[in-house]
Amino acid sequence: MFSLRRRALLVCACFAGFAVLACVNPSDPFGNEEDFRHLQKRFTQYVRWGKVHEASVYVVEDQRARFLSLAPELSDVRFTDYEITRLEYEKESAVVDVVLRGFLLTTAVERTVRLGQKWEKAEEEGWQVRLDLAELETGLGLPR
Repeated sequence: MFSLRRRALLVCACFAGFAVLACVNPSDPFGNEEDFRHLQKRFTQYVRWGKVHEASVYVVEDQRARFLSLAPELSDVRFTDYEITRLEYEKESAVVDVVLRGFLLTTAVERTVRLGQKWEKAEEEGWQVRLDLAELETGLGLPR
């Protein structure tokens, strides 16, 4: 026969188990989508704060030099806010649209910069992003 204390512990253990199960996304049981969302957020925050070299680690190799060449322009903008307007995640890829809002440090010009991101998961490199660099350059006010 169980004592009252043991019954209470058993009930608490059952509730704790249900709570853990409730936090698991059944379509993504290993939490990969949540891991991706954190990585994507980190990348976007690097761009937001002008940490172009840190952000470049995630950019695909064939775009990395062009992205790094935008460092002076990205460092001249103080993005005050950003919004993820679309995030479509699949197991090995994702499409993300981000809108960054800020102002140029050298002038009082406000900028709205769209940053289209197409992410792919590679075996060895992990997640890598292909950016819509033309859209980024236009948002920064650069000539095409």
